[in-house]
Amino acid sequence: MSDIIGIENIVEYIRTVALPKIDGTGDYNQTVKTITRIFSLPHEIATCDMPFIYISNNDDGCKVTEMTGCELTMGSTIVNLSDGYPIDLIAYLKTTTAQTEENNLDKQLNYMQSDMVRAMMSDITFGGLINSVQPVAMMNKIIVQDDEVGIAFMKFMLKFDFNPYT
Repeated sequence: MSDIIGIENIVEYIRTVALPKIDGTGDYNQTVKTITRIFSLPHEIATCDMPFIYISNNDDGCKVTEMTGCELTMGSTIVNLSDGYPIDLIAYLKTTTAQTEENNLDKQLNYMQSDMVRAMMSDITFGGLINSVQPVAMMNKIIVQDDEVGIAFMKFMLKFDFNPYT
């Protein structure tokens, strides 16, 4: 099979190069245990597999704009960085110790969002696969079931060009 647009290479770069940088060292707060493209509900994930990041490129529709020389660019314009190909990162975290004001699930979710932004922006061209990456939305939720599970959501827009005739 052929991927003339390059989306598979881009998503694999995120899974194997960008997100593994979240290892708890240097400027990173968390240590991610699982990075996957296989969706799971929070109750299906073992505590030992968290923090868990699911990568989704189930886009809501992405406009493609013509450029010169038969090339196309993702998004409605060439220059708007917040309009491109969407990638969603959904991170699940679970409390493993008693929460305190200094160490609580809400704070850990904020740290995870910070780590995801830092990892995704560490090389804004993804090794030359894209033109740029831009965070455009974020949200935190805490779900109370048997255990508290936190969900940190980040949406990024990727700008890249491709030529369907090559």
